[in-house]
Amino acid sequence: TWMGHHVKIFNLGDYRRKQKGNFQNNDFFRADNAAGQAMRQQAFEHGFDDMITWLRDEQGNQAIFDGTNSTCSRRRWFMQRLSASDEQYNLGIKVIFIELICNDPEIVERNVLTNKIHLRDYEGMDKTQAVMDFRQRIEHYEAAYEGINEGDFEESHLSYVKIYNVGLQVVTNRMLGYVPSRLVYFLMNLHIEARPIYFVRHGESESNLAGSLGGDTGLTSKGVEFSERLVDFMKNPPLDDDNPNQPFDPERQLSVWTSTLRRSIQTAEQIPCSQVLRWRALD
Repeated sequence: TWMGHHVKIFNLGDYRRKQKGNFQNNDFFRADNAAGQAMRQQAFEHGFDDMITWLRDEQGNQAIFDGTNSTCSRRRWFMQRLSASDEQYNLGIKVIFIELICNDPEIVERNVLTNKIHLRDYEGMDKTQAVMDFRQRIEHYEAAYEGINEGDFEESHLSYVKIYNVGLQVVTNRMLGYVPSRLVYFLMNLHIEARPIYFVRHGESESNLAGSLGGDTGLTSKGVEFSERLVDFMKNPPLDDDNPNQPFDPERQLSVWTSTLRRSIQTAEQIPCSQVLRWRALD
């Protein structure tokens, strides 16, 4: 569930793998591969039918139709099929397209190395071969790609969210109402890769030394020593097992959250970071 709504994902890659098995060479995804296109269309239709059945018979609230619907003709066909099903079963469907656009080569490469080579498509395959194959698959997608066209009368009336370079820019169109606005907020806070979160208690405070609870006292000499050691730790944190050679720059990558109490502020104030946020809710 999400926000109390019954949600289900219909991933077209799963339908394709059921038909064809896990691995298909990147040539399978070429726009001029008639056999590949026919099988992908078949997976699309199976997924679509299952989605409509779930919405109609299982009281589904929100369906995520997860596929590469990256041409105008495919989106038009999808809307026509959906409109016919909506009219037939009176489902009251509202459609929102989510388009993820990435033209930063560094982000693309990091995403391939971190996420894509772990797809079921590449189970048991050599990592280097998997990377090469997926890069070629991207080239095939790029050759056929047609983004949602704001200048096109038909597509300008769609509800959609465009996310550029993992949230660097977000463009919305006709996203009206409470749930669509919450969806936009949710999408703006997604990340494509794991990141560490460190939870740290404040250093020893004068209240701790006195054995009393509460109050808003500063750090003792031991507390200051702890904060200095914390600075050293955050400058050289443990390496990421998946990316041991990935440099860590706290002044660019680290965000520090503290309460508004003196002991917390003093514990964190010397940590090099990109931003410090003080939350009364953490007091």
